[in-house]
Amino acid sequence: MTSVLQFTKQVTWVLVCAFATMSFAHAESAQSEEQASNPRQELGEIQSRMQSIGKELQAIQKQALDADPDLQKQAEEYDQLVKDTMQELGTDIEQVQGRLQEIAQQAKTQAQELTQEQRQALQKEYQEKRQQLRSVQQQAMQNETVQEAGQELSEAVKAGMSEIDETSEELFAELQELRSEYKELMQEMMQAQQNQQS
Repeated sequence: MTSVLQFTKQVTWVLVCAFATMSFAHAESAQSEEQASNPRQELGEIQSRMQSIGKELQAIQKQALDADPDLQKQAEEYDQLVKDTMQELGTDIEQVQGRLQEIAQQAKTQAQELTQEQRQALQKEYQEKRQQLRSVQQQAMQNETVQEAGQELSEAVKAGMSEIDETSEELFAELQELRSEYKELMQEMMQAQQNQQS
């Protein structure tokens, strides 16, 4: 089954991105005529840069957690709080994660033996289980106690990341800007498509 620490790092990363980027004000950036004339290309460039920044921040976060046992303990305690809250919502986390691993293992070891229908059934179940976890996790993170603990952890992780790499705050700020630009550009493209259809 997925280890507590592995689950913690997944939750912590989502948490840091969710809380940390909200602390930076959105800075509008002018778009060049060339970019405006090719929104799909711009979307691809923005997405590529977001992925690059995400990898950098994940690496810095890992270093921060590895370098500070107290911070790692705080992250594990938060992880357990999220798990307990999810459990209270009626989801057996270990059972669902265990089943996900079983499906992945079965698909890997029995790839040649499974029929097309069996593969599709396993894929469907896998997607449903993952969606179940995501949905319940989102509900759990709406809990006031979880949110307060999450905010404290986010601030602690951000501080730890800044000690490891001073550019982490700048990376978070850039990531937030790119997310805003991406969202705005998507809305513009959807509006343009609607105008063409009308």
